[in-house]
Amino acid sequence: MRTNTAFSLIVAISLALTGGAFAAGYQVKGKVTKVSKSTFTVDTGKQKLEFTRDANTKVKGDIAKDADVTVKYNMQATSVDSKAAAPAAKPAAKAKPAKKAAAAMKASAPAEAPTPAQKKEEPQ
Repeated sequence: MRTNTAFSLIVAISLALTGGAFAAGYQVKGKVTKVSKSTFTVDTGKQKLEFTRDANTKVKGDIAKDADVTVKYNMQATSVDSKAAAPAAKPAAKAKPAKKAAAAMKASAPAEAPTPAQKKEEPQ
């Protein structure tokens, strides 16, 4: 019984520690280009990202235009609408060269003079 309690405590502590690592999510640094009451836009130099904020957003300092900021954020789905995937289309069959068409092309091709190797092979 005592072993189970110790094991449960270890599991709870490890989950708490790893949960904090997953909560960090992503981080981006850039310059604030636009600020409103509930949103702000950050230009990273490569892309512009718009963030929303609410009463739960922790802010150190002031979010103002042209301020250099580091934003830590999570990507969390608020809703998901899923539809059944369409059946995959069958790949088009590769065209096989028709034997008749190849024979017709040989027959219509101009006659070529036999090469010296072909002359030796033919019986005389």
